[in-house]
Amino acid sequence: MPCDDPLETRPRDEVHYLRKQRPPSVHDKASRPKQPGELQPNRQTDFKSTPSKIARNLLAYNRDSIDQARLTGQQWDHIDLYENIDDPAYLAKEETFYRWYENPIDLPGRWYLQVIEQLFKENRLAKGEFIGLGRKLDLRDITCSTYLLAGAADDITTPEQVLDAAKYLGTPADRIVQETVPGGHIGLFMGAHTLKEHWPPIARWIVSHG
Repeated sequence: MPCDDPLETRPRDEVHYLRKQRPPSVHDKASRPKQPGELQPNRQTDFKSTPSKIARNLLAYNRDSIDQARLTGQQWDHIDLYENIDDPAYLAKEETFYRWYENPIDLPGRWYLQVIEQLFKENRLAKGEFIGLGRKLDLRDITCSTYLLAGAADDITTPEQVLDAAKYLGTPADRIVQETVPGGHIGLFMGAHTLKEHWPPIARWIVSHG
């Protein structure tokens, strides 16, 4: 009887080949320089670890097209998941993470719309026009020592956006540290490598400037 599971149509050595082509800018690897005019690929948010979705992402690329196609972080996640599909510990870790990731806080609709309109679309905070608790907030009122930490693969708050904050603060330039480290949006604060290698020095910096 023919097998309906598309996973069976892709030998594991093909998956290993795809994984070796993982670009360095994905997850915790060192980021390659972004080319002029190039947009950061969006990381899709509808990840579901079902065999059919994994297979569709895997089978969308083959040896001939992998060098031309830039897979998203989600598609590399699918490759990793397929490669570790027989590892109960790995699957338990992935299930725990995505159970948390796919169940965000249920925010009040009015508050959410105000954030989208006033902060993202109108950029009021950067312009010094945002009203909070009845008074206008100006980023130049921030004059303390500041550490700006960006994730090289962060496609939600890009390094350019994070580091650009320096010119809006009232803190003197010699008291602002700007650093870009490997990792994405969540990995910047929760990634094992970032927590081990980058946050301890930052904690010491905070103590020394307290």
